Amino acid sequence: MKTEMNDLGLKPKYWEDPRIFDVNRRPMTATAVRYQDRVDALSDKASSQYLSLNGSWKFNWLSSEPEQMDEFFRQDFDGHFAI
Repeated sequence: MKTEMNDLGLKPKYWEDPRIFDVNRRPMTATAVRYQDRVDALSDKASSQYLSLNGSWKFNWLSSEPEQMDEFFRQDFDGHFAI
């Protein structure tokens, strides 16, 4: 493996360079919230089109796809599963 050199000696790997922080990442964007109209946007109330994803979530980690439950997507699925 060939090591690159610069004026100060060994050139650091890209993941060791503090100036590089976005390899294989999409550009960052600002959060945008939609409102029905300008009056709602300028008021202090929350948008009716905003949905917070904060809260309790049910997870079932699977080590492989064949372990997937057939009914996990149903509205009445309670998240309980046998281990």
